Amino acid sequence: MMKWLVNTITKSSLAITSLVIILLLLINDWSNHAFAGTIDLNANSINKMIGLDLASNNEVKDSTQPKGFLWYNEDHAYKPEILKFSQDQKKQEPELELYDQRIEALKKEFNRAKRKALDDPTLENVIIAQRLHKQILEKSYKFATMWQLATLLDYSLTNENIPANSLHKKLYEIRQDKDSSQKLRFLAKNWGLILQVNQGCNYCQAFIPIVREFADKYGFQLIFVSNSETRFQGIPTIKDTGLLQTLNPAKLVPVLYLIDSSGIQIYPVARGIISEDKIAENILLVIQHYNRLKVNDYDQ
Repeated sequence: MMKWLVNTITKSSLAITSLVIILLLLINDWSNHAFAGTIDLNANSINKMIGLDLASNNEVKDSTQPKGFLWYNEDHAYKPEILKFSQDQKKQEPELELYDQRIEALKKEFNRAKRKALDDPTLENVIIAQRLHKQILEKSYKFATMWQLATLLDYSLTNENIPANSLHKKLYEIRQDKDSSQKLRFLAKNWGLILQVNQGCNYCQAFIPIVREFADKYGFQLIFVSNSETRFQGIPTIKDTGLLQTLNPAKLVPVLYLIDSSGIQIYPVARGIISEDKIAENILLVIQHYNRLKVNDYDQ
């Protein structure tokens, strides 16, 4: 009886021990696979976790980061190629000299003060604008003085075709009149004048004496051409054969033409009443434009 009891107790102890071991194994397995359980943080596990975290962060960053010209991208701003392009662009822009900077600064300051005074014309604002204007005038006066002095010291800078004073202008006009007279007398040898008139034209009556005096003065042959009549105010006229009709289809009168002796070249030099000086100026302008007269032809 005692032997059976001992065996029973021994078997029970082994069963209990086995049950405890099984329970411990189950608890350990449950703790490893539970929702709130922990992971063995060895080196490989840590690297995997970091890699997964960075990849997920990059995906979120790329998908949610705003893009557009209003978004400041710090990485983009400091890229070497962009900085290099900006530096090269600055090198290409020419730097202003100091005198350019001073003049530009004075001009901008004066324009700003002038606009401010116009917008708010207080005594203070107007005085500021006037002081800046005075600085500009003083610089201009000094420049004009040096310009005149340079012309006096270096005669090659003088332009003889532009009169510098009243006496020079008078002498210049006398010389110009003499040259013009020589040119016109030379032209009169091979060129003539045609005055187109019409009955009932008061302007024609007033213009005829001016044209006659001009033609007699320089020796031009003068012909009167009428649109319809054979005489105009007692002056013999020639009826237009169609040539002037082509040049003057509206039949405006009076019109003065310059025509060469062959009758091929004909140019209008006056429409309406003008002075003798203006007739001469227009004739010389036409001749110069068409290069029909050379200086050597009339120089004495």
